[in-house]
Amino acid sequence: MIPKQLFPFRFRDLLLGLLVGCVVGNLPAEHATAPPTLTTRFENGWLFQRGQDETARFPETQDKHWRKVTLPHDRELSASGPEASSQAPGHLPDWYRKHFSLPIEYKGQQVYLRFVGDTSHSRVWLNGHDLGLATPTADGAEYNITRRFRFGNGSDNVLAIRHSPPGATVDSFPGDGPSRSVWLKIRNPIHLLTDHVTISRSSSPTASLKVRTVLVNHRETDATVTLEHALYSTAGQRIGLASQPVHIGAGTSTDQNHRLKIPPLDSGQIPERIRITVLEAGQVIDQFETNYPTGPAASASLTAH
Repeated sequence: MIPKQLFPFRFRDLLLGLLVGCVVGNLPAEHATAPPTLTTRFENGWLFQRGQDETARFPETQDKHWRKVTLPHDRELSASGPEASSQAPGHLPDWYRKHFSLPIEYKGQQVYLRFVGDTSHSRVWLNGHDLGLATPTADGAEYNITRRFRFGNGSDNVLAIRHSPPGATVDSFPGDGPSRSVWLKIRNPIHLLTDHVTISRSSSPTASLKVRTVLVNHRETDATVTLEHALYSTAGQRIGLASQPVHIGAGTSTDQNHRLKIPPLDSGQIPERIRITVLEAGQVIDQFETNYPTGPAASASLTAH
């Protein structure tokens, strides 16, 4: 059940995020689900202002008069009205702010803010704290905002972004590309680094999939989990399964390589999807699903938001 306290996000966007995100969903009946995780689009409810007011990064700064916008946000720097400027393009920064909260049930999880698009000319604060350099991803950048996050329904978290692009005729945030988007991700402290999942397929008579994954452990204690790889057919049947225990130290990551047998072509079982599951004590704590690589000897580097 979706907690009512999440409704600072628009409900339709929450549902969309649950459908398309890398979250625990559509699980086999034999697996129980651990504490809640979530991936949701995070593009509505932003506030915008242009100017040199450096106090905009502080949560107590008043922003009721700021303009409401949806990200990605595009505008011509020569625009009139609230977005106008009397100075040359690029001389005044753009500020974006967003207020939001999460229920206390998510405490203990890791919270990430992910941008799909160029954010190289931006700086991000949460509750007045500079988040520093983002972690680069295949299509943008990601911030782990857990340390500065305040959980609880009455806790107002304030994101502030200072965007200062070099002189351009059109200002966009995030910049570049038709798939620009913003995501909020809540993950178990032990989870897959989905930008580092790679799957390759051999074309030999004894064909198999080679799956490379990276697991990270943000806990202060070591852990042993089970990493499971399952192959599903176009009919939705599981036609391949491989699993093994993985020990991961506190505050570390581990690189794992596994092989998964592919049914013979004459079996009539056509592979379609690959599901990678991380289990702890029989509970699913993370899961990633992607298409089966095609071609005579296919390989793919895979990204999920």
